[in-house]
Amino acid sequence: MRGLSDLIEPLQQLLPPEVLLPLLGLALLVAAPAWWRSVAVRQIKGHLRRAARAHSEAEREREIEGAFRRAGHHARRLVDLAEHAGRAGLPLVRRRAIEALESSGRLPLEAARLRRADGPPPPKVRDMEEVNIRVHLLMERELWAAAEEVLDEAERRFAGDPELAALREDFNTRHPAPEEP
Repeated sequence: MRGLSDLIEPLQQLLPPEVLLPLLGLALLVAAPAWWRSVAVRQIKGHLRRAARAHSEAEREREIEGAFRRAGHHARRLVDLAEHAGRAGLPLVRRRAIEALESSGRLPLEAARLRRADGPPPPKVRDMEEVNIRVHLLMERELWAAAEEVLDEAERRFAGDPELAALREDFNTRHPAPEEP
């Protein structure tokens, strides 16, 4: 508490006690919600951390339920729960928190942001020029699986492109056939 008294001592010299005490009370009232939220978020993170490290399914479920109990129906806490569940590697918990947030009807922009982050990853290839360069570099390094992955992604994205068909044919002629056991 030494830090708090260091803060109050100069104020005591500047302000009379009948002004200082209500001012400190008001400051505590203003800071209390932020402090209480930080406590709740810390507890939610603890539940999620223990759930991620749980050795049994029952223990994991107990910790997940504890996190949801702590979040309650508070929209901001559900957002925190979803964000921290994603960081803890608990995607099902993240989705459940997002669904709870959406069903509450509060913070729709936050719910949409969280849903977008859960969406499909951005495409691996942007245009045919990038595909051409990447596939040729990968083939030169004999990274056949990676080159084929880029080609597959490009075929999904640029179906029917004649340049892509020629690149696939080049890949098929240069790629060694897998050995039969």
